[in-house]
Amino acid sequence: MKSFPTDQIKLAVFDIDDTLLPRGRFALSSPTKKAIHQLHENGIITIPATGRGSYNTPAQIIDVLKPPFLITINGHIILKQNEIIKSAPIDRQVISELYAFCFSHHLSLIYKTRDSYQHVLDANIDKSAKLERTAKEIYGCFLIPPPNFSISLLAKQFHSLVFTKGGDGYDVYGCDADKSFGIELVLKQLNLNWENVLCFGDAENDLTMIQKAGLGVAMGNACGSLKAAADVVCGNAEDDGIADFLNQLFSH
Repeated sequence: MKSFPTDQIKLAVFDIDDTLLPRGRFALSSPTKKAIHQLHENGIITIPATGRGSYNTPAQIIDVLKPPFLITINGHIILKQNEIIKSAPIDRQVISELYAFCFSHHLSLIYKTRDSYQHVLDANIDKSAKLERTAKEIYGCFLIPPPNFSISLLAKQFHSLVFTKGGDGYDVYGCDADKSFGIELVLKQLNLNWENVLCFGDAENDLTMIQKAGLGVAMGNACGSLKAAADVVCGNAEDDGIADFLNQLFSH
């Protein structure tokens, strides 16, 4: 394990899916809850940084982390006490062009708004039947391509967007915001810097925060690029990797 002064840690940031919550589970394990409680006992603030919106961030995670800030939709909306303090919607013209591309190539498309997920294109519906578009600002998307579709087609056409694999599709976010964007805002609010940050993640959209953190931890189930960038690789999410790592870190 990288030698790191634990008294330097003031903020612990957690991705949710496949990090705090193993795939297919909907509640934090007892060891994980106990480890987070110990962080609080040591005066460390804990917050989530997630691709989820606040509307589908599990209430139990909020209850356990007790976060003064929420970094949601991959850093495109940052909330303090349920009030938005910073947001970065995707340009409406870009959204319109993405919608047209998905329609013509038969991709399912979901918008991530401030308040909900909105299914706007469904590949299982006849292509002539467009679903109603939303009038709300869009902060992220999720698209599900047909078999053998090359995501490089989208990446080449939409230079202002980032496409990262997630589940059976791809998360889509603007290049002008990510989780580290949200963390930097939180650090300014708390008068801290990156050296005070401990981060946990598993996927490509966690890369910048893992690289910038004073101590960046990749889960054992993380993608290869994140493991390569992290200071430490802990155990798998399903094996209480976070709890084991924190217990070891603070036992020294």
